[in-house]
Amino acid sequence: MKRTRILAVALVLFVLALAFTATSNTRTAKAQDPCVTCQGKVQALYEACADLYGETAYCGDIFNDGIVFCYATVCEQ
Repeated sequence: MKRTRILAVALVLFVLALAFTATSNTRTAKAQDPCVTCQGKVQALYEACADLYGETAYCGDIFNDGIVFCYATVCEQ
């Protein structure tokens, strides 16, 4: 009788442990870094330019100017 009760309690604790670990999947909110966002936009502009004109110095200059703009206005504020 005592052995059955111990097994029942152990089984209940095991089931509760599984239930609480399965429902504890919480999501953490990630802060969007404005510097990374700006750099992503510059990268997208560069890729669009490279698709139109190829990887030319013109597209490279646009990319460099965009990165300088990001650091001057967003990243180092």
